Amino acid sequence: MPFTVTDWMSFVDGSRKLSELSIPGTHDSASRYIESNRLTTQTDGIREQLDSGTRFIDLRVGYTRNTFQLYHEKTFLNLNFGQVRDACRAFLQAHPGETIILSLKKEDKAPQGDNEKDGTFQKRFQKYVDESASLWYLGKDIPTLGEVRGKIVLFRRFELDKGTSV
Repeated sequence: MPFTVTDWMSFVDGSRKLSELSIPGTHDSASRYIESNRLTTQTDGIREQLDSGTRFIDLRVGYTRNTFQLYHEKTFLNLNFGQVRDACRAFLQAHPGETIILSLKKEDKAPQGDNEKDGTFQKRFQKYVDESASLWYLGKDIPTLGEVRGKIVLFRRFELDKGTSV
């Protein structure tokens, strides 16, 4: 099989820990085509970034209207977390030798909605995971590439509630 940038991880030895790899990523990965040029960080969408070799996705979400909506500071990016998760899932189904590291940060500057019905930020995230449990690696240890091929590895940037482990 010839090397392609879309499948570059499939050529890496699966016994290598993710921490041993130099993994290309993007900052504020969903922040594109925003009215303010200061806030625009990307020209490609999530799927296009993945197709071009990016494997570290940086997302900033606000927990609004009982869902995770993507923000850059206070600006809504017209995208929600479920849409990005689904784009990542479709990519990994087409390229099972790859993995995606997903950095998830609660963007505190995002407007807050009525979230009492749905619980905490962490509980809402767990619902996203439960909808596609086999897609995620949520372990505390740094995995080998072989352990997480075809999965999204969570790089958590939010605090946990007491007694939970996501």
